[in-house]
Amino acid sequence: MRIETDQLAQFKIEPQSISFLPDPFSWCWKRDEGEKSRTIFYKPHFHTEGDRVVLDRADFYYYQGGFTDPFQYSHNSILDYIVERNSLLIRTKTISPESQEIIDRLLQQKPKINLPEGVFPKICDGDFLAKPDQSIVLYCGAGVSYESGLPTLADIHEFFGVDDPLSNRFTFGVRDPVLAALSNPRRFFIDAFGYHLQFANAEPSYSHTRLAELYREGYFSRILTDNIDKLFEKTGVETTRVRQIFPMQIDITFKPDEKTLLVIGVAADRRGVIKCAREQGLSVVVVNPHYSVSPRAQNLSYLSQNDIWFKERSENFLRTRLVATVP
Repeated sequence: MRIETDQLAQFKIEPQSISFLPDPFSWCWKRDEGEKSRTIFYKPHFHTEGDRVVLDRADFYYYQGGFTDPFQYSHNSILDYIVERNSLLIRTKTISPESQEIIDRLLQQKPKINLPEGVFPKICDGDFLAKPDQSIVLYCGAGVSYESGLPTLADIHEFFGVDDPLSNRFTFGVRDPVLAALSNPRRFFIDAFGYHLQFANAEPSYSHTRLAELYREGYFSRILTDNIDKLFEKTGVETTRVRQIFPMQIDITFKPDEKTLLVIGVAADRRGVIKCAREQGLSVVVVNPHYSVSPRAQNLSYLSQNDIWFKERSENFLRTRLVATVP
């Protein structure tokens, strides 16, 4: 339930969900295509009061380079507009130093000339045997959370206008839906914050519950995740979070008795976790149905010919493929 206030908004949620609100994070993307460039950044600032979540304000930055379309806007008390010959900049009147640092680094990113392509191994139709010897490291991505009804990355991209579904390319120019949405910036910021509330209110899926059971029984040494939600924590187990923006790559040191990295629902190895596992001699087992993510995205580009690949959803894999052996 949303309540209008002097802040952007207050939301009343179930008291047990308060502690499962995501840690502070930002949504941000930079896309380049020839002389065109599009950068968008959004970070909400909020606090809790009893059973209420108060959205105080948001840091927002939007830039299009190579922007030549006619554009009209209405002045408001939240945003500044800077329209020049070949660019458009829209930003909140205040941005925290922490957010500005991320924005500056985002703007400096060089465009990717070529996206890597994976070498797809033969699809495995056998069983996966797991022993309770803590030799398996579990690495979970958004595919597991999708089974709890949470949005996919493609859904988030659609809201923030990252991809143009009509052209199957990146979004540029006045066709960007964000430009229309910013005619009511308060509404846009509130709607964007709705994802935080979804993450807090969601319940663990069968996959979360079963994976947590296997972890407690010693089949996994630890659980790595780059997910924003805390659904594993709702099952009573702790995770190691590897999501970060700068630097995006993260160094993971695996223990000598950790032999296998089980990757479930991870579309791209943006944090370099799978790369680290390969370099340290671990075998890689991937569970992913290979659904479409977004235009020109790295979808399973990390796959190698020597990987074991179960092309299916997590729940089906856990119900029909994973065999937990008894010592």
